[in-house]
Amino acid sequence: MDPTRVPRAQGTALGVRVALIGAEMTPVAKVGGLGDVMGALPEALARRGHEVVVFLPRYRDLALPAPPRERGRIEVPFGPRAEPGVVLEAVIPGRQARLVLIDHAGDARFFDRPGIYDDPRGGRGYPDNGERFVFFSRACLEAMRLLGGVWDVLHANDHQTAMAPCMMRAQYRGDMVFARTGSLFTIHNLGYQGMYPPALIERAGFSVDQVRPGSPFEFWGQLNLMKAGILFADAVSTVSPRYAQEIQSQGEQGFGLEGVLAERSRDLVGILNGIDTRVWDPAHDPHLPAHYGPADLAGKARCREALAARAGWTRAHDGWPFVGLFSRLVDQ
Repeated sequence: MDPTRVPRAQGTALGVRVALIGAEMTPVAKVGGLGDVMGALPEALARRGHEVVVFLPRYRDLALPAPPRERGRIEVPFGPRAEPGVVLEAVIPGRQARLVLIDHAGDARFFDRPGIYDDPRGGRGYPDNGERFVFFSRACLEAMRLLGGVWDVLHANDHQTAMAPCMMRAQYRGDMVFARTGSLFTIHNLGYQGMYPPALIERAGFSVDQVRPGSPFEFWGQLNLMKAGILFADAVSTVSPRYAQEIQSQGEQGFGLEGVLAERSRDLVGILNGIDTRVWDPAHDPHLPAHYGPADLAGKARCREALAARAGWTRAHDGWPFVGLFSRLVDQ
């Protein structure tokens, strides 16, 4: 923890003010588990009395129930120049946490394109992803200033927003909006670390000379956004206690960052991911052909029959257990 910071309030009756920033969020933009956490965690925190604002890029294909309204315009420092940004707020019925969208109004139109990380026309990541998400990270900080007040927690997620704790500490020191803000960086998937040429760091307001061997930014001659987030955040979390141990001690799980994570072991905690029991409740799930629960399991058999019919299984499979796996087909 930076000793020059103003201590944060502990256990105030009104809760804390949290800025939760990430590249995806269920139900409006989802690729993987990060989207699930970004969708469920803010609501759980809001139900506990905290003020939660989720910051998300304003992708072209966001599944929004209504057009967002503009909250203001920002000039986002971006290396030697500033890039124009637009701050909007969207309303999702039934949700307590606020959703703020960041759009890019510059020539590159970072988010006004199909897909999230990849171009669906070729299945490859956008070549300017590093610039897109460095811009988004800095724009979130500028949007927090635009919204006003003070913030207790900046919660960044995965490498796309890993530079936000670094930029807040280095470039907003003395700004009263962040005077008592602590930062948390959560690792959802350590396999994707955000490795880019060192020159990208200049877009984040740092000198390329800082990407030198042994620095918080450098990894095998490249800029590693994940490493920077791990080392600059006040605290680090990941998706389970066991995984928190594995990534510190095993090269296969640590992807080369096990020593960096071990260095932060006192500030690293694993919090087991769960499910949103209100969404994934077979007693009320609108997508199931029949409902069931602990008091009445009859609907479960009807769901099994419907699944078997859809999959083309025959009577010869009666009595066989069904095992389902939801995963991406990637090297991991």
